[in-house]
Amino acid sequence: MRLTPYTEPAQPDRANLDVVEGGDSWVVVADGVTPKPGRSGCKHGTQWYTTALVSALAARLRAAPDSGLPDLARAAITEVADSHRDSCDLTHPQHPSAMLAVLREHDADLDYLVIGDVLVLIEADDAVRTITDSRPDALPHFAPAFVQSRRNAPGGFVVAAADPDVVDLAVYGRVPRAMVARAAVTSDGGARLSDRFGQLDHAQLLDLIEFAGPARVVQRIRDAERDETAAELARRRGKQRDDATVVMVELLDLYTADTEHLLDRAAGLIRRLREAMDLEVWCGDGRPNWCESITRWPIAASPRRRGPVSTDAYLLAVLVRGVCAGTLGRPALTVPAWTSLAGVPTTWSSATARI
Repeated sequence: MRLTPYTEPAQPDRANLDVVEGGDSWVVVADGVTPKPGRSGCKHGTQWYTTALVSALAARLRAAPDSGLPDLARAAITEVADSHRDSCDLTHPQHPSAMLAVLREHDADLDYLVIGDVLVLIEADDAVRTITDSRPDALPHFAPAFVQSRRNAPGGFVVAAADPDVVDLAVYGRVPRAMVARAAVTSDGGARLSDRFGQLDHAQLLDLIEFAGPARVVQRIRDAERDETAAELARRRGKQRDDATVVMVELLDLYTADTEHLLDRAAGLIRRLREAMDLEVWCGDGRPNWCESITRWPIAASPRRRGPVSTDAYLLAVLVRGVCAGTLGRPALTVPAWTSLAGVPTTWSSATARI
């Protein structure tokens, strides 16, 4: 599992309440709930709580890799609560809290646990699954006092705070690892292009994360927040700006994957790249950001020229030359064979759009 994370506060001069941490086979994203002005019963604050929760959970993921995610999350919440039980009021309704997502490779599966409206996006069997807790979206309005009153309450929504029993209400499951092509984890602020601004669906968002990169996705979010009109702000729910965290999760190991899996992956890359061109994934200096993702693969060759590069001139060359021309001792395939496999004419060149 290779991770490309990016996190940024809503405003440069404010603390980032999002926290992300990853290991060789797992990633954790926590989105601290913005505190309401006034007392919270805790002298530490939301940033401390979110950081402590992620650290406690990360330590358990390292120390007990075979334990179930619900057990690990429960233990982490308990540890953080115990660490300030004597100094703070853990029963206070505004106790610091966070949304939480964990994605982990475990044996033959990819398992996940989600508390709150953070997102895990998983592409499996050519379909993108969105794993989140949609209960916050069902609230009739987002007035701060009302939202606070619905936190961990009947008819409300669930967050990680001081009570480990909240794990019983988490979204938990697993997907066979062999079915998964790619994945991403975001805070709700990192999914705003889809969930607030409606520019993309979640499959397109995953494309943009993969090909443009997490940092570029957050830049697009900031552009959309800046361009939001007063009428749009009044019509939409929630805050105008939010902390944003986006993590791209790459799962394919080119050294161990079988040839059929590599062919499927290459075909999927080509197909998605054609679609992603319509999402404006070219960066300002003319070099596509997805080059950076592909060149992290051990066998990839970095393009040397600047300016727009067509798929058949770059991506196919990298895949055919690197994967199929003997680098890994596999039979070579011709460019027409690859393009036919992906349904792309050999003469096709992508139409590019600059941002």
